[in-house]
Amino acid sequence: MKDSIHSMVIPIRDYINGLSESGELDHLLTDLLLNMQIEPLSTPQKGVRQYGVDIAAVGKDPEDGQRKLFLITIKSGNITRSNWDGNPQGIRSSLNEIKDVILKNQIENSYRDLAKKIVLCCGGTLNQEINLNWTGYVNENHIQGDIEYDLWTGEKLALMIEEFFLDEYLFPRKVQELMRKALSQLDQNEIEPNYVYNLLNQILFNSNLPPSKPEKLKALRLTHLCLCVILKKAADEKNSRLAMLGAERVLLYTWDFLRQHELMGCKSSVKIFFQIYEQYLVTGLIYVKKIHSICFIKDGLVSSSSLSEVIDHPLRVFEVIGLLSTFGINHALLYRNTQKESYQETAHQVADTLIQVIKNNRGSFSPCYDSHAIDITLGLLLLYFMERTDIALDWIKELYHRITLAYQLGDHFPIDSDDYEDLLSMVFDDSESNKHLMTLSTLLPTLAEWYALIGEQQEYSDFRETVRTMCTGVDLQLWYPDSNTESEFFRTNTASNTGNMHTSISLPEDLESLREQMRESLKRQTSFIQMSMIKHSFPILGLIVSRHYRTPVIPAYWQSLISGGSSFTNIKNPMDDSP
Repeated sequence: MKDSIHSMVIPIRDYINGLSESGELDHLLTDLLLNMQIEPLSTPQKGVRQYGVDIAAVGKDPEDGQRKLFLITIKSGNITRSNWDGNPQGIRSSLNEIKDVILKNQIENSYRDLAKKIVLCCGGTLNQEINLNWTGYVNENHIQGDIEYDLWTGEKLALMIEEFFLDEYLFPRKVQELMRKALSQLDQNEIEPNYVYNLLNQILFNSNLPPSKPEKLKALRLTHLCLCVILKKAADEKNSRLAMLGAERVLLYTWDFLRQHELMGCKSSVKIFFQIYEQYLVTGLIYVKKIHSICFIKDGLVSSSSLSEVIDHPLRVFEVIGLLSTFGINHALLYRNTQKESYQETAHQVADTLIQVIKNNRGSFSPCYDSHAIDITLGLLLLYFMERTDIALDWIKELYHRITLAYQLGDHFPIDSDDYEDLLSMVFDDSESNKHLMTLSTLLPTLAEWYALIGEQQEYSDFRETVRTMCTGVDLQLWYPDSNTESEFFRTNTASNTGNMHTSISLPEDLESLREQMRESLKRQTSFIQMSMIKHSFPILGLIVSRHYRTPVIPAYWQSLISGGSSFTNIKNPMDDSP
């Protein structure tokens, strides 16, 4: 077991070496201490003088089994001559403050009789040039049975993680192999990171996990650690797309784990979820920054001039639209509820990038699958929140003109299948043989309802007449969740075996009748308001689910906007609510 797990030490060590001391290395160290059954008493606080101690903790030292008070000072990267004693914030100064202030004046009476273990923790190594400095300091200040010193380098932390994170329940041989495969596929941009998905599923849902809460917390911490290591490797490979897909999946799986095990009220569990959510936001920023300049280039998302780009370009464009939109909506909603300008600025930047994707890539007007209604809806939601309804309306008009023309021509119509072979048949085979792929549409009734939100009567009338006369063989449909939907919602596309499909939708003649129809529909969506993401004020997850698993966007997300209300009004800011 240990020999096979040991292969994980190198990627974990590399991840640790890149961590900053504030908000990254300290979080990891806190999780590690908890897994070691050492209880943190205090953690770093901004603006509070800590006299050298970043983390204080108490528990049994695994090296000798003795209960001790741990006083830990944290530094990122390597310990060098310059940061050892080169400034007032140097490591030696921190160690002296622990000795002169904390040990003499700040120890609670209940801990005074315990042995004190002062730990210098760094993400890198102790440079050889100051080995003698460290050894001399320890020898001078060590007091047998009372004060001892230890050095936790990145290498040692990786070995401690191996021992206390990667146990037989959570990290059996199958999971080890999945982790290695997950890391090895992160240099391949055009694939789905299935090994990453399988790894996460195995840790949270398929392991022989003991039923106790501490073991469940260990599973969550291991999930977070695996995500961090995967994202570090993806960053090294400059593969922000796969990083984004992986971050989405971890977020959804973790939420479902909390839901299934009734951990929504457990502060420790929710805190880990918020840390994972922060990772999603950081990963999204990296993705947006990487793709930003490409989106301002005409057909910048075209990868080649080959015949396959007729299909692959629109597929790539709509994936980018979906990823950008969910990320932008996140920030738009966080701003609505916090009024923090940084959220608003990011939302505007993402919306501007989305607009350039639409304007500069002809594929944005030619959806291949009917399920591209998902990405279009997400894009329209972001544009709506950022008050760019002019762009949204122009996009809708161009979409419906292209879609209805494609139906008349018998090819390039968004097919009611997600099968790539069916798509090839639609584009390259005889049009008559593809009629069975053109029998339903969720996109057209979705666009109709967006006219009710942002359009005018004449525009809607033109749309309705075109659809009525030109798409006579297309059944208009919308999917709604039911009481069984949430059982699978966060782990797969649940639309095929739960929920209700409203078929044979008839578009009323005037917009006000359509708006009233939408209001009545919203009243009937009682299952939606009972879903955990709504009850616990985190509705953005439902949109990430739709983008990630290709589950239709629940109509309440846009129908609730018809009277100026919103399914999003109760969203909480995860950063402010984290325990």
